[in-house]
Amino acid sequence: MFGHLYNSIKKSEREGGLGPIVDVVRDAIVENFAIGAGETVLGKVVPERKVHSVNSLTRATKTHKYRLYRLARTMGMIPETADQAAFNQWVFPAEEAERLIEKIENSIPQNLVIKFLGCTITQVEHLVRNDFIRSITPISEGQVGQMRGNFNRDDLNGFLECICRNLSVVSTETDGYISLSGASRMRTDTGQVMGWFLDGKLSKTYLLRGVQRLDHLRFCHAEVTGQIDEAQDHDYHRLFSVSLMLGASLTAIKRLTSRENGAPLLALVDPEKCKNLPGSAYVSAAQIERFKAKYLTSGLVGREFGINSASARRILKQAGILPVVDPALLKTFVYLREDVLSVASVFAAQTLPAKDPNETCPTLDAGRTFDEDNKIGESDASIL
Repeated sequence: MFGHLYNSIKKSEREGGLGPIVDVVRDAIVENFAIGAGETVLGKVVPERKVHSVNSLTRATKTHKYRLYRLARTMGMIPETADQAAFNQWVFPAEEAERLIEKIENSIPQNLVIKFLGCTITQVEHLVRNDFIRSITPISEGQVGQMRGNFNRDDLNGFLECICRNLSVVSTETDGYISLSGASRMRTDTGQVMGWFLDGKLSKTYLLRGVQRLDHLRFCHAEVTGQIDEAQDHDYHRLFSVSLMLGASLTAIKRLTSRENGAPLLALVDPEKCKNLPGSAYVSAAQIERFKAKYLTSGLVGREFGINSASARRILKQAGILPVVDPALLKTFVYLREDVLSVASVFAAQTLPAKDPNETCPTLDAGRTFDEDNKIGESDASIL
């Protein structure tokens, strides 16, 4: 690697050496090559290892090298694109790597966490999603299966100790109290219930027979009900509700809130503000009103014209009004509100007959039907 420089240093040892340059080269070798403690580099013994390769870490931990290779890629210690030549070429900090492997060797996959904590697979997934427990190795968004993740036993024991500490112990079931599974089925989920508990909002919780497992927690039904009622008193809306409000499909709402193609037209609530709410994505009422003040979706366009959305879009196209974003990207048509209203006012003036001031307002026909293109948000019964 160092070529003539290394040869010159070795040759100069017989002539008194090259001075400080030797120390610089030695440090560079020790910090960039898998040199172990006790090995001699340029005339001096290395006191401690600075970096590991997959091969050297395999010898130090007795872990199979192919497993270490996969873990090193997963943890970002070596590039994802590295091939098997990386076994000895790529290096990473020795102390950090040994500590990580030690924790992984004392870890279990997600399917065993169920028995360890005393809960269901769904509850484990909620605990992971809400960061109550964490895998040492990252779990990618598309990764599926019960064998995923590496959950350290010491970390899981610490979580159970934190949950069960200072709880009253009761030997038998008590009326008015429910398990975690029962609580998570009451218009809420495991993550929200555990969040309330850790925040001290479920103070009457007790531990059945003193067994430190999640399935032995018992929550006061009245306390859980009170927290649910309080949590639902907010101006955040799930994406399905937003789709009804804006007259667009759920897929379209997800595209409107996505950052995939730049800044979203509809911003999501900060996850920290709704981490104790069921579900993972919310839009505030204020954000919905701001969107409607500037834009109109296809469903809302139909309401402005008083006709189905497909006919309204044809009128806008004839008037030269185009969507603000390619409909293929958003899976819906989104127009500027002021453009739609200007065309809608002309359309209304051309189609509405002169009205007799003595004529009473007719009622809507309860049997009125709508165009099949207008499936979402076009019903007279929709309340915005």
